[in-house]
Amino acid sequence: MRRFLTFCCMAYLAMLCACSESSDGSIPSSNASRATPVVLAEARMQPMEEVLEVIGTARANESVVLTAKVTEKVSKIHFDDGEFAEEGAVLVEMTNDEESALLNEALANLREQDRNYDRIRMLYADQTVSLSDLDAAETRLRTAQSRVRSIEAQLSDRLILAPFSGLLGLRQVSPGTLVEPADVITTLDDIDPIKADFTVPERFVSRLEVGQRVRASARAYPGEVFEGTVSAMTPRVDERTRAVTVRALIPNPEHRLKPGMLLTVQLVQSLQETLAVPESALVPRGSEQFLFVFDPESGTVSRRLVDIGLRIPGLVEIVQGVSDGDMVVEEGVTRITDGARVEPRDAPQPHAGTRTE
Repeated sequence: MRRFLTFCCMAYLAMLCACSESSDGSIPSSNASRATPVVLAEARMQPMEEVLEVIGTARANESVVLTAKVTEKVSKIHFDDGEFAEEGAVLVEMTNDEESALLNEALANLREQDRNYDRIRMLYADQTVSLSDLDAAETRLRTAQSRVRSIEAQLSDRLILAPFSGLLGLRQVSPGTLVEPADVITTLDDIDPIKADFTVPERFVSRLEVGQRVRASARAYPGEVFEGTVSAMTPRVDERTRAVTVRALIPNPEHRLKPGMLLTVQLVQSLQETLAVPESALVPRGSEQFLFVFDPESGTVSRRLVDIGLRIPGLVEIVQGVSDGDMVVEEGVTRITDGARVEPRDAPQPHAGTRTE
């Protein structure tokens, strides 16, 4: 029992000593003196492109479905599936034996009427024939000329020509096929440049202008960007969607973009200086956003309410709350509180980016 009482007294004295050392501050707490390591970044003015991102569709610059004009058999085909055709190239010939014979007959008659007209004109100059004879000869000549042009038009209807340069589609006929008017022969698309059609909400209409830069990307070519310019836009806002349709032209010399492709289009609005910080520095609290601003004199941070603007991955615009040159905590925000002592670990790194809407 005596040993137990002695042990209790010693424990009580030790506790009193510990309390006295803690209360007079002679032994400070290790947690109170420890600074939290953080990474800082500088809030700075930097050039940022304002970009509006929308979804668009690729369309051919020129596109046509080639069809037959008359009922006739296909005699010759001068193209292969998917090849490039120059403007005016003959693609398909149809049977034209009858028209060729009629043309030869009409040309012979034209030569005869031409000689007859020259003879009558000389006789009229010698006052051998009357003016009415000369007029009749001229009428016969004009009729013969019209007959030739008519048959030549019938022959041209039996030729399928490329109306412009472009890529041909799959042919739908073979030699010997009997085609009728409106029967599809093939398709022809001019895809250099290619058109990108997309809609823009009406609130951005004031920022649109012809010649504005665009950047497009397609899922078929991940990581690649195709640049072009705005060529036109509809003069009216659609009442249902409250948007305008915009068309851009994108150079496509290698024919990689195809009509019908889904495109992600970035409409580059402007390049301007704006105050920005790394997005990872933001500390959200409900609907509000905060930053921890570092004070180099005291080595502490203060939590500051900020208004943010547009974001891009990795960067955010600060509209109000910090100034150019302020150092903010980029990494370690979850380990600190308002007024905490911190120890910067790394020098601030510059951030650049493009902001989107």
